[in-house]
Amino acid sequence: MRLRASVVMRTAGVVVLATGLLLAAGCGGDNSGSSVNTVAATSVATGPATSDPLTQQQIDADKATAQNAVLKLADFPTGWTGTPATDTADKDLQQQMSACIGSDLSNKSPTRVESDDFADPNDTMTASNSVSVLPSVAANNAAMDTFMNAKVPGCLGQAMDSAISKNLASSDTTLPKGTTIGKAEAATESFPNVADRTAAYRVTVPVQANGITLKISADFVAFTKGRAGATLALQGQGSPFPSDLATSLAQTVAGRLPAT
Repeated sequence: MRLRASVVMRTAGVVVLATGLLLAAGCGGDNSGSSVNTVAATSVATGPATSDPLTQQQIDADKATAQNAVLKLADFPTGWTGTPATDTADKDLQQQMSACIGSDLSNKSPTRVESDDFADPNDTMTASNSVSVLPSVAANNAAMDTFMNAKVPGCLGQAMDSAISKNLASSDTTLPKGTTIGKAEAATESFPNVADRTAAYRVTVPVQANGITLKISADFVAFTKGRAGATLALQGQGSPFPSDLATSLAQTVAGRLPAT
């Protein structure tokens, strides 16, 4: 059975939910480390920022750091292709994840940079990556704390189910006759520590057709290094994304980030 992984796994901005909202929670336009820390760690806004915002020159420099670090086509094996990333954010799903986890995930860092979307020659694996540079190490750790919240696996599974249902109901996506998509399951995943802090989750979605069950999986990896935070979204059809390639990609991004 052959079914494009993108039909199931890239619906309604789920990748953005996992890679953009969790780690970058609270990294809004005020560029304040204290406000980032408050939103990411407690989800309660206690008032205006107490530290000065970054200058535009500092923001530009941090964004250049992020741009240099994100994955490039040359980082992948021969035959892989890359296409520009598209904005697939879904506000309803953002609100669902925020309510489920208990932290406001609606803000985005002005330093955030998205890689291209990459796919292997057989279109059975995809990968994408984002990097943000926050105003302080403390703010970065607070965002990572949100990503590592014990509620995340359950909330991520629910968001995946909602995204799939919404996409199939509202788009021109047509599954092969007799195909059914099962309930998403999410759990923490073991992953080598490639920087200061590293965490990962795996979401699996069973797809059944003609009596055959195919598991489509997505691994979401996040790590911090100094003020920088990076996420990878790695998807596989039939079998998980290869662990050796996943580790190599994460190490490549981490190696491009400054320690402070």
